[in-house]
Amino acid sequence: MGNSQGRHRAQTKHAAPTRTSSPSKRRAQLLLATSGATAAAVTLGMAAPAMAVAPAQLRENCSWNTTADQQRNIQTCKFFSNSLGREVAVEVRASDQAAGGTENGIYFLDGLGANNDYNTWANPDVGEVDAYSTGVNLVLPAGGAGEWATNWQTNPIQNGQKVPAPQWDDFLSTELPDYLDKNFSIQKQNNAIVGVSMSAGPAIILALNHPDVFSVVRAFSGFYQTDNALGYQAIPYIQNDRAGISNGGIAMWGDPTMPGNTWAANDVSKRLGELKANGQIAIISVGNGVPPLKTVLALIAQGGLLGIPAAGVAIATGVAIEMGSLISTTMLNAQAVMTGAPVRFQYNFGSHDFYSWAKSAPSDAAAIEKALADAQAKLDAANKTASSTDKVSTINAAAVQEISNSGAVTGADSTAARSLTSVGSTASPTSTGVATAPVATTSVTVPASSVTTPVAPVATFSSSGSSASGTGSSTTPTSTSPESTSTAPVESSQAPVTASETTPTSSATTSATGSGSAATQTDSTSTSESTSKSASTSKSDSTSAASSAK
Repeated sequence: MGNSQGRHRAQTKHAAPTRTSSPSKRRAQLLLATSGATAAAVTLGMAAPAMAVAPAQLRENCSWNTTADQQRNIQTCKFFSNSLGREVAVEVRASDQAAGGTENGIYFLDGLGANNDYNTWANPDVGEVDAYSTGVNLVLPAGGAGEWATNWQTNPIQNGQKVPAPQWDDFLSTELPDYLDKNFSIQKQNNAIVGVSMSAGPAIILALNHPDVFSVVRAFSGFYQTDNALGYQAIPYIQNDRAGISNGGIAMWGDPTMPGNTWAANDVSKRLGELKANGQIAIISVGNGVPPLKTVLALIAQGGLLGIPAAGVAIATGVAIEMGSLISTTMLNAQAVMTGAPVRFQYNFGSHDFYSWAKSAPSDAAAIEKALADAQAKLDAANKTASSTDKVSTINAAAVQEISNSGAVTGADSTAARSLTSVGSTASPTSTGVATAPVATTSVTVPASSVTTPVAPVATFSSSGSSASGTGSSTTPTSTSPESTSTAPVESSQAPVTASETTPTSSATTSATGSGSAATQTDSTSTSESTSKSASTSKSDSTSAASSAK
């Protein structure tokens, strides 16, 4: 599960200036992922607006590990992780997008043989990194051998010493996205996560735990039914044999026989249905167990002629583990069909090694980038809709407050500031001076104080015998009113309103009848005049207007 030569590769990397010192060493770095754990593995198997990110610019505390890394713009950044309780190395290939682009990230988790210096996916011989377009950010955290990319309940005992309990879920969902956002402008939402072997199942669980962070998940050759007797025995055995962790069976997810354990919460087969509810996409692949020629040649090159027997054992191990993963994946496939989970299953040629997994790199890259683009389009549309709704709500609230304030200044009836749905009508006077003012159906409320009209009408609204009048003086010397836009506050229960306007010389009377309570509208052009008029003036104007209308 993962590259079996992880710890050995870490030592070699310190001694050599690059990862690619010779063909034989390059091949040796990518051997089968599981030698030394055959029996256990078989048992388990049966069971912000972006800135230009400048990919060639080193960030603080980042460096080019090798010449090849620099040529491929893969920088290694180191910082102390509170979630993991230790310094962590993260390789990042930043995108080359200009300012304003959407910066999605694709996170790659390593296998069981992970080392603390670099992520196996970034090795040039794998070819996975180079398959992706330069418009996406690739994130490759290092380390975590035997830690299952999960939150541990208590401290592991590794090689006889107690070490901090790693919280990989917290690191990958919160701490690392925060770091990437700050230093690389990579957004915290709508990213992809890739897991292989040991980390295949945990990658899916991480995505399910944080659907806002990871909308797409890719898993290679994993084991997905772990909350059972076989899982309780096999996982701790592998952790002890491959990573020296002696108490993984109870320290990681708790004692499976006691309350409070999280084995079920980390079993993919028991949570697969959440993918559909979350709107996520999962792509899961597995090989048929047959090793590619490149893997066989790499094993022989590592040991030479004397190493052929060992190569044979390693090949058999890879075949057995991949066959176990094939059984687990087939079971999950059947479950996905029954539940309608949005999972794309791929059955490939290959065994349990990075050469086999990298064979599908071009199609993987295209599928993941397409899924991310589709998810981003949906997210952008949802954000736009939410933003429009918020703006309308803000405008309506401001309009109601504006009308309420206007009524208080002019002494109008407080009922004018009642809850309004939408008002805003256009009155276009004809030669007879009669116009219709319909109640608008739009959800935007236009405050009275924002409308300008050259005529300040005397308006009377009547309803069930109750009325209120508004006063104002005309600013138009002729008997013809120019086309104007006016609004009147109308309660949501009102029927369409008809306005009749008469302008003998310098005043107009508008009558409207509705089913609601009385309301008063004071035109914006006469607001300052209305506030300065006395009650007697208002009464005099009303009497004069009534006489003119007879």
